[in-house]
Amino acid sequence: MIKPSRVAVIGFGEAGGIIAEGCLSGAKHLGEDISCHAWDIRMQNEEDKNQLQQAADNMGVVMHNTPGAWLNDVDVVFSLVFGGVAKKVALEMLPFLKEGAVYIDLTTSTPHDMREAAESFSSRNVGFIDGTALGSFRTNGFSVPFVLSGTNVEAWSAWMNSMGFSTTPVPGGAGKAASVKLLRSVLAKGLEALAIECFVAADSLGIRPTMMNAFNDFDLRSLVETLEDMGTSHVAHCKRRLDEVDHALQLLAEAHVDPIMTKASRDFYARTVDSGLQLDHDKKPSWDTCMPVLQEVALNTKCNESVEA
Repeated sequence: MIKPSRVAVIGFGEAGGIIAEGCLSGAKHLGEDISCHAWDIRMQNEEDKNQLQQAADNMGVVMHNTPGAWLNDVDVVFSLVFGGVAKKVALEMLPFLKEGAVYIDLTTSTPHDMREAAESFSSRNVGFIDGTALGSFRTNGFSVPFVLSGTNVEAWSAWMNSMGFSTTPVPGGAGKAASVKLLRSVLAKGLEALAIECFVAADSLGIRPTMMNAFNDFDLRSLVETLEDMGTSHVAHCKRRLDEVDHALQLLAEAHVDPIMTKASRDFYARTVDSGLQLDHDKKPSWDTCMPVLQEVALNTKCNESVEA
């Protein structure tokens, strides 16, 4: 089992403070001796510096004014900076890190940036792991679920879990966890936009309270089960569902709602209908059995072939 004795947090905002808290409380629970260090770019601002220093002192975290030689003895670094500067910050920290240390980037960055950073770290024999939180730090604290991918990820995931974190390693190199986060956003943010489109229309028609209760059947099973049922029945029922969406578009027009999301859904169903694709009815519908056909729909294979021809 990996047992680091010095950890560092880069970016000591809300999330960074929660990670530091998790490391310190986890070590205390295990009866292990761990020192936690931190740095935040806001230490350059005198007003922010005082607040950060006080927060660190209250937690027992050693706050530093700048990155530097103090990082030489750190075993594991957690990065909680903005996703847009994640790679830049990682590469700025790299020269200070010792061989065998690991840098765990918990930002919302791109898979491409994470893969490029990992290559640079590998050349210096420093581990690199990208990770992403699948939920809210504010709501869940350091028990928020993470997925991790990268160098020796199984061992580092096990260490974090022993400290009280909740992590799951993802097979493959750095960038896989970032991919999970962004693809999760495809569904989560899409549902958010659809919910707004739906409930604004319901409010306009005076049926919002009733509409909100109309989804109670979704609570009867897990979201994953519901999504699998929707996805695996898509091809078989796309014609009927396309007709239903067309009627929904008419209702949204009556409610004076611009149906951006519903139009996109309509286009997707229409493409499935136009493709003429069918499933093997002898196989039980599941993601595995349906995926080859769903890939042709989502990747628009037939349409692309027509354009190339």
